[in-house]
Amino acid sequence: MSSETLHFSDLAAISNCTVGGTSVVGSYDSVTTTIEPTGADDWYGGGAVDNTAGIPLSITSAKARYWNSGSGLDADDELYFQFYDYDAVDWITISTYNSGSPIPTSEQEFNFVSFLTNYFEAAANKTLWVNALAFRWYHAVSKAQSSVVISTQGVEVVIEYLGSPSDPGTDNLIALFKCNDPNTSSVIADSSATNNDGQYQADTTPTNADAVSGLFTNSTGAIDFDYADEDVIRVPSHASYNTGTKLSGAIWAIFDSFDEAGEGLMSKAGAAVDERGWIFNLSVGVTDHWKLRLAVSSNGTDMETCTTVDFVIELSTLYHLAFAYNAGEIYLFVNGVRVSTVNSGTIPTSLYYNADVNLLIGARLDNSPPSNNIDGRLDTAALYNDVLTYEEIVWLYNSGDGREDIGPSSGIQVLRRRRECA
Repeated sequence: MSSETLHFSDLAAISNCTVGGTSVVGSYDSVTTTIEPTGADDWYGGGAVDNTAGIPLSITSAKARYWNSGSGLDADDELYFQFYDYDAVDWITISTYNSGSPIPTSEQEFNFVSFLTNYFEAAANKTLWVNALAFRWYHAVSKAQSSVVISTQGVEVVIEYLGSPSDPGTDNLIALFKCNDPNTSSVIADSSATNNDGQYQADTTPTNADAVSGLFTNSTGAIDFDYADEDVIRVPSHASYNTGTKLSGAIWAIFDSFDEAGEGLMSKAGAAVDERGWIFNLSVGVTDHWKLRLAVSSNGTDMETCTTVDFVIELSTLYHLAFAYNAGEIYLFVNGVRVSTVNSGTIPTSLYYNADVNLLIGARLDNSPPSNNIDGRLDTAALYNDVLTYEEIVWLYNSGDGREDIGPSSGIQVLRRRRECA
């Protein structure tokens, strides 16, 4: 990942302006702007970032510092803090201020990263494609108020963006189950150097794999899991699974039904004390949807979770789902894009390992019967004893023909614009 901090602080009082101009972004300095309703297009803003390369961005921070150093808003008077959506060709209101919800008279820091992230995810089908950002204070012209003075230290937005997709290679690959095994055997081959084959089971009874067509273009097969039959792939524990402070995983999935909260994708955990290491699974979301989650433990018993905030899994939809754990930090990815998450508490800095607990694919806990098994199809489950980068996870997604073009090899081109009066 690369990152860039964008400052929008040239908040000069200018009227009747249009989009245009050259690359200018002001410094993060204090500017005072007086709100005066002199025209329908009055606005107070500056700077924009335009993503023309077509590369997904992740907004990791968005904040504004401002306060009212003038009079308060009159009754029925309204002031808006907004950003401009170039795709929608419209100003989008982030927050509204009026006499009942006044602007504080002392400096405050307003964080609105969740608003921006949620807006772009919803507007772009769960993928954050940021075409442009620009901000303004807008005062409705029908109001009589003219004595509000906005003192501001501007708006700061921090984005992360991709470089080139990068092959993670096989040096740190500790498990690779392509799930293309024939329906004449219960053996599920491990194609990594670990060579630790698993077994397809109904509860604990070995049974021939329920082979189906591959889930993505380059796949040669997948496996169907039936919730009623308690299907699961059990893989004997291996010393290479004791990864300590780093672990990454990825899997392709289609869910046919949601039968039990907490369905497991991959895990190394049992139900008893001293058996819980990590669990990559679904958690309760809303009706007919589930969220994505990674749970980890450093003592085998207590687990902390990292769960998607707004993204939810839907039925009959193909997903590439991935995670990266790095000594207390967790990142979740859906279809090659990092999604916003929330932690239940402090994420432990190392992973607990129990040599007697199997690695599971398609269920949550290594019990008899397996707990929280899925109803759906899985394809190409992989584990790495390292922290995969954003670029490497996108490469895995692209290798399944998930996205053909993510932009130039040099990474994103960030263009800055400013408003100029017409």
